[in-house]
Amino acid sequence: MNDEVKDNVSVADVPKLIEEQFELMTSLKENLNLAKSHAYEADTKAREAKDKKIGLFNKKNALEAMQNTQMSLSEATIKNTEALEKTFEYQQALTNITKFLFGLGVSNIAVNRTIVKELELRLEHASEEEIDDMARQELLNVVKDLKAQEDITKKQTDFSLRLKQVNDSLDAIDSDLEGFKQHYNKNINALSNKINYLESKLNTLKKLLIFSFILIIIALAIPFLLNFILK
Repeated sequence: MNDEVKDNVSVADVPKLIEEQFELMTSLKENLNLAKSHAYEADTKAREAKDKKIGLFNKKNALEAMQNTQMSLSEATIKNTEALEKTFEYQQALTNITKFLFGLGVSNIAVNRTIVKELELRLEHASEEEIDDMARQELLNVVKDLKAQEDITKKQTDFSLRLKQVNDSLDAIDSDLEGFKQHYNKNINALSNKINYLESKLNTLKKLLIFSFILIIIALAIPFLLNFILK
């Protein structure tokens, strides 16, 4: 489970997941302490065998002492190697646990805050036997990184919200402009139609005036024509 971060983790899942990580860490720490204890015992036994004085003329005892010393040294070497392996295993597990917790926390702000709260409580109340200096420092780094990540996430969320507000405002402006444009075009079309109508009326009126003027001239000319004809 440490090699991959679970997806869709809820806040309610966090305490159990953290408890699993601490149980794993405690188990590995116990194995490491046991390996160190065995290595120390083997080193002590090897030193005692090496320092044991045997008479020069007692060849049998001298040979047995040499064999015991070699066996003790070999055992000490093996135990120290095992202790180093357990140390590496413990350090690797700490790295995986911290990566897991951080990956879990970046999923969302609520989970992030819950992990930070749980870790701070455990770090506050845990003894040196439960959490050694190495593990404590690693977990403190996780808390620090998660708080920084929360700040980044919050800033990104605020920025996204402000960006959405700006986009909404721009959309509203575009909508208003489109409405104004449609209203303007409608008024322009109406005005154009009105002008065309007035121009048509004006042309008709001009024709009527010309026709009326001709009729008046004819009316004025008829008496003169009649008078001329009757003479």
